[in-house]
Amino acid sequence: MGTPANHSEDDALVSKILQRSATDRQFRTRLLNDPDGAVEEVIGVSVSTLPNAPKVKFIEKDAGVDALVVLPDFVDPDGVLSDAELEAVAGGDWCITSCGWTITICENTSNNKLCSAT
Repeated sequence: MGTPANHSEDDALVSKILQRSATDRQFRTRLLNDPDGAVEEVIGVSVSTLPNAPKVKFIEKDAGVDALVVLPDFVDPDGVLSDAELEAVAGGDWCITSCGWTITICENTSNNKLCSAT
């Protein structure tokens, strides 16, 4: 999941999961309580074995709510990284991105490609 070459496959998979969740109460409950297990049931392989395994959380819309909006990750307006972000990039092996803003801290290592800010 998640590479540009297979976005249409990802979209089809998400559509299949959502369609099933609308009519299968047990599957819906499993999505809420064990999302990896439910997704594995659909794709036939362990989510943890996927390259760049996604972390997914499914939520139900409450009655009377017209829309759910997921807020972007918080980005310090002063550009200051949190201790956790500093720890994550201490090896120079991570790119941290967040929606419209990009903080790029990368090195060309065997685990990544040289990144550029957008």
